[in-house]
Amino acid sequence: VEDGSGASVSSLPVSVLPTSFFGLDSEVGGSTDAQGVAVVEGLIPGFHRIDTPLGPAFVRVAAGRETTVRLKRGDGTVTATGRVSFAGFPVSGAVVVATRWDPISNQNVAQARATTAADGSYTLEGIREGEDVSVFAWDPDVYRLTSVPFFAEPGVGFVAVPEIGLSPDDWIGSVLVGASIEASGQPASNYAATMELEGWPFSIDLTLDALGEARVAGLPGGSRAIVTVTGAAGFGRESELVVSRAETLVNVPVGDRVGLPAQISPFAFSGGMVSETPNSCAPFCVIPYFETDQGWEPWASGYSASVDASGRNLTVVFRTPVQGNQNSPLKLTRRLYVAPGGEFARIVDVVENVGSASADVRYYLDQYLEPHGTLTEILDGGVSPDDAAFVFQSDQAPSDTAGFVFRGPAGALPFSMDTYPDNQGAYPRWDFALEPGQKVGFMSFAVFERGAGAASVVSRVQALMNLTNPLALQGLSPEDRALILNWILP
Repeated sequence: VEDGSGASVSSLPVSVLPTSFFGLDSEVGGSTDAQGVAVVEGLIPGFHRIDTPLGPAFVRVAAGRETTVRLKRGDGTVTATGRVSFAGFPVSGAVVVATRWDPISNQNVAQARATTAADGSYTLEGIREGEDVSVFAWDPDVYRLTSVPFFAEPGVGFVAVPEIGLSPDDWIGSVLVGASIEASGQPASNYAATMELEGWPFSIDLTLDALGEARVAGLPGGSRAIVTVTGAAGFGRESELVVSRAETLVNVPVGDRVGLPAQISPFAFSGGMVSETPNSCAPFCVIPYFETDQGWEPWASGYSASVDASGRNLTVVFRTPVQGNQNSPLKLTRRLYVAPGGEFARIVDVVENVGSASADVRYYLDQYLEPHGTLTEILDGGVSPDDAAFVFQSDQAPSDTAGFVFRGPAGALPFSMDTYPDNQGAYPRWDFALEPGQKVGFMSFAVFERGAGAASVVSRVQALMNLTNPLALQGLSPEDRALILNWILP
């Protein structure tokens, strides 16, 4: 919690109440500490109202995850009014939420909430002025979501929001959730599930039937549905792109899994990125991905990864959206291994053509160190097209140093490479054709240190490049080993 100057507000009472249980459930609360932080635990998943003496806020809480809310009060506020309609007719009882982007928590946070009256009108109070705001509206029975943006002009007091017309039939589809237990293949019967739409300020609670299924209709095409399933056998989370005027299947395996992003120090793994901070390239990141003329993968969040008994091997599977790849859909199986002590991270990607036609594929390894001061390549003094690895180091304390190994001294597949300016990084790429049923694999390593540990990065990178580190191929399956094209493995 901050005041208008950005200073933390300590000893401030905070209470939280689920909005769907007004009058039925007691408030949960606490007070902020010296840093202006209050932690409230044991909340029911769903939409909640947060009350403080500085004013209210709203937040959506998801099962099994910590939700961060940043309250800043002291600036002026505006009141927004508008109308929700469908096919030109007013919609009563629609849910309306105003959100703004919070750069601290790196997400949209809710500022105000309302329900439309009989004439479709609503009023949203307490919106911070001087910011870009998005107003989301949905019908509580069939969803049909829509949003509109506006700018909260300072000093005006009131803002008229453009009319929000709920999504017509041409823009909506449905989602069929199907969940199964990984260990047995049996349906996750009667398990609890939550469905979210990426970027939307609400969630839908579901109970799966005897077949481990549940259906949700009225969802906007082009949005990404994220489904989380929990039960006695464990946890699972998967996501798919919703297709308009069609039913999108979201298959969720449930078992010994962790939600992404996951942390195995000093690395964070979001599925699409390996870094130190989840979903951030500060101070470094590795972003491996493939692309075809139909799109690329991975390009979204909302997944879970299976984890082995050591907790150091994570596996996640991505598939290109079916509607964009009718003849040549691709499947990417990504395995992350983090060596004990965080000595290095290894990424093994296996790309498979699960379609009926040949696919032209380009595989990228985007490797980057955030510039703080001047960056220098210290492995061999520069970046050249025939390199197999890089080590970039900052000349400013605490001497952030990142090493990237993207191929062996020899590989079975030619590659090309582009570089970032000022020695920030490089992104080698491989081009190849993938026939139906064919698989290929790529292996790479990342090392990161700062301070005193930075001196060891060069030697660690050299040992990985030459595979003299005894842990370099630890746990690599014979199948994956045979598929890897950017190394010639012993």
